[in-house]
Amino acid sequence: MDILAVFVIGINVIVSLSWFLQAYKIHKNRSSKDISIPFVSIVCVGLIFFALYAWREKDFVMFIPFVVCLAGVGAVLAVSIIYRKKVKK
Repeated sequence: MDILAVFVIGINVIVSLSWFLQAYKIHKNRSSKDISIPFVSIVCVGLIFFALYAWREKDFVMFIPFVVCLAGVGAVLAVSIIYRKKVKK
């Protein structure tokens, strides 16, 4: 693996970690009212397919960041569902 591939993996993993910051904020505030669960779900499904494709192609430069991002999006989705407040009518 060349230096550019290592750099791309590193930068993409750092960018992907932003989802964990969002999950932490939701957990800290115990509220996910500003999070669109359908949007996060679609992103999650898309990342699953991107990760599967990268795995099939043995492209670990893309697979590793997709898996990290998928874990972060999964964390946001999980805490969003846990802290979703029901709207009273």
